[in-house]
Amino acid sequence: MPVFLSDPTSTTYLVLAAVVIVAAAVAARWQDRKRVGVFVGCLVILGLIGLIDWTCASPREEAVAGVKSIVEAVNQRDADKFAANVSDSFSAYGMKKPDLQRAVELARRFDARITPPKFDRERVEYRDGPPPAVDVVFDAWAEGPGGTVPKHVKATFVRDPDGKYRMRTFTTYNVVQKQVEEPIPGLGR
Repeated sequence: MPVFLSDPTSTTYLVLAAVVIVAAAVAARWQDRKRVGVFVGCLVILGLIGLIDWTCASPREEAVAGVKSIVEAVNQRDADKFAANVSDSFSAYGMKKPDLQRAVELARRFDARITPPKFDRERVEYRDGPPPAVDVVFDAWAEGPGGTVPKHVKATFVRDPDGKYRMRTFTTYNVVQKQVEEPIPGLGR
C-alpha cells in the first residue's frame, strides 16, 4: 500500500475536508445532480482514505508501535517481548540481538524506567529494499535512582521475512546537540 494512502498526514485530511466542505456548499447552493455528485464523490474519497489509513498500518506506524512495545518490554522487564521486536539481523555498537538482552537486565539492575518517547513525524525516512526499511527519530528518557538520562534516538526498522517491521539498528545522540553521537552507558562493547 502506498504510504500516502496508508499514512496520510493531517494536512492531507484538512485539505480533503476543505474540498468536501466547499463541494457541500456549492451543492447546497445550486442543488443540481452534477454538483451533488461532485460532493458525494469528494466525500467518498475522504472516507476511503480514512478507511485505508485505519485498516492498513504504514511502515512508520509499525516502527512506532515497535518502539513503544520495546519501551514497554523494558519497563516490564520482559525479555521475550523485547526480543520479539528486534530483527535477527540486529547490529549496533558491536552488539547483536542476543547481546541486546542486556538492556532488559540493565533496567532490572538499576531499577530504570523509560518514559514513552515523543516521535518526530517530519523526520521519517523510507528506504526501498532489500529489505524495505524506515528510520524513525524520537527523544526518550530513562529514569532511575541516579537521575534521568535523556537521549535523542534514530532507530532503523526493516521488514523481516515474515513481513513484520523490526528494529535492525539504532543510534543514540545527545538530546540537545542532536548531531553528536552519545552511546548509552553500560550498553555496547
